[in-house]
Amino acid sequence: MINIQTFGAIDIGSNGIRLIITSVYQSLDRVHYKKISLIRVPIRLGEDVFVTGRIGEEKELLLTEAIQGFRHLLSAFGVVRYRACATSAMREASNSQEVIARIKEATGVQIEVISGDEEAFLIQSGGLAEMIDDGKDYLYVDVGGGSTELIWYSNRKVLKATSFPIGTVRLLTNQVDSDALIALENWLLTMRENLPAPIVIGSGGNINRFLKLTDNEEGEPIKFKKLIEVHKQMVALSYEEKLFEVNLSPHRADVLVPALEIFITVMKASGAKKIIVPKIGLADGIVRQLFREQKSK
Repeated sequence: MINIQTFGAIDIGSNGIRLIITSVYQSLDRVHYKKISLIRVPIRLGEDVFVTGRIGEEKELLLTEAIQGFRHLLSAFGVVRYRACATSAMREASNSQEVIARIKEATGVQIEVISGDEEAFLIQSGGLAEMIDDGKDYLYVDVGGGSTELIWYSNRKVLKATSFPIGTVRLLTNQVDSDALIALENWLLTMRENLPAPIVIGSGGNINRFLKLTDNEEGEPIKFKKLIEVHKQMVALSYEEKLFEVNLSPHRADVLVPALEIFITVMKASGAKKIIVPKIGLADGIVRQLFREQKSK
């Protein structure tokens, strides 16, 4: 009989929070990960944190309600283990520990604030190794609301992984430090000194939405000029036109352009000419880590 176990991951970002529930089972040759539920709630913690340095009462209330709902779903799906990880906004909020304590008391869910390095590690654990080829360079780029994670692969090995405080919500609220942009570009230029131009692997809700605006399939390479073309089209549209003509959601219409601008910056500095969008991210890495830990027991 096949042993099927179900795991959960809660990703508390700066632009929204997500719950992924995944069934995991093994065949003779590999482990199979099957997502059975994905729920995203557009709570923008970064709107508070990147401007005031704190999580406000309204955002805390919304976050608590969402986590409570997630907790019920985890139980209903029979999840054996789960982990709730918070990233950029929670890292920077001066009252994050107080908020986390109140949410734990109200919901029973313990939120962990992870570092940028751990975030990058979990992302690269989420199945990237299965998508890269020998003898090629890849640059994994995960653009969130508050930070951008970069992982450079060369010949299937991780050369470097890093995180920069640059994200879509920061750009919307004019909270991106120019020094951070310079540091991002310098990091990429330094990597390029002795390495070939990479193929970019894009991650995040916005680049997934960009994929839907092209004729490409998931995982199929998209040329850089297509990214430029779509960006120009989106810049020319008003918020209302993005809603009604492009059919973007209200919580995607204002952050798509900033996200594409970050990807354009990264691809220019790295010399990348192609991007692929396989739809993996932090939550996938959390699930895989939980499965490995469970298996080792």
